[in-house]
Amino acid sequence: MPEPTTPANHAILQWLRQSTLRQYAFRLLGNASDVEDVLQTVAEKFLGNQTNIEHPERYVRRAVRNAAIDLHRTEAVRAEHQLQQLSPVEPFHHAAETAFAVHQLQTALGELPAVSATMFRMHYLEGLSQKDIAAHFGVHLSSVEKRLAKAKAKCMKAMGNLTD
Repeated sequence: MPEPTTPANHAILQWLRQSTLRQYAFRLLGNASDVEDVLQTVAEKFLGNQTNIEHPERYVRRAVRNAAIDLHRTEAVRAEHQLQQLSPVEPFHHAAETAFAVHQLQTALGELPAVSATMFRMHYLEGLSQKDIAAHFGVHLSSVEKRLAKAKAKCMKAMGNLTD
């Protein structure tokens, strides 16, 4: 049986349903599915905590921001782990030794968004760090990590077993 909610807790539940909070979360996260995940995480945390909260709106906003940061950190760690499976320069230089591999790689890069293809070249072919690439483009490191992970997956698929 659910525990009774206090007026402050009821206010938090109402705030979690507000479109302005969803918009705020969307600005932090950039996609609707992550917004839903974060709001659900905040709701679960909140429902387990039956203390009175003095400023429910501030509490919820901060909780959403913290959950968004946690999600970004988790994704960054996951992306970094995936990228560490392949050293930045070596495999692609070895695979690119044949004309066929070069053609396959160029074709795959041509199908990527221009920024992603450039980031891929800078990191995997020129050996620049992800941090340097983020600074060059003026974007967050997590943006570079995500673009590189997607680009690498596409290139690996296009090149098949050439990088083994």
